[in-house]
Amino acid sequence: MAIIGKFTQQPSETLDYDMDFSEFLPIDDTITSATVKVQSLADGSEVPYSGFGRSFAVQHQRVKVWCIKPLVGRYKITVLAVTSDGRAKENEFTMTVKDD
Repeated sequence: MAIIGKFTQQPSETLDYDMDFSEFLPIDDTITSATVKVQSLADGSEVPYSGFGRSFAVQHQRVKVWCIKPLVGRYKITVLAVTSDGRAKENEFTMTVKDD
């Protein structure tokens, strides 16, 4: 797993984050499915993605993760991408949600 970024978002915002897997994949291999997991960095508990973001999209060699009005806190978002050739690659980013 690789932490690919650290982001800050306010709880009233709806933002998207692109996870680009192209550096790990041959040009003719595409992502066919993905899973998104959210973990609270405060206590290590899993946070249901359905309450945090509710949607993501697979786009060739990218996964777009939507964060829709998340609750205040610190999170690790993990994306596991599976490709048409059978590869599986996992990347993560961290997010701090705070009201400034």
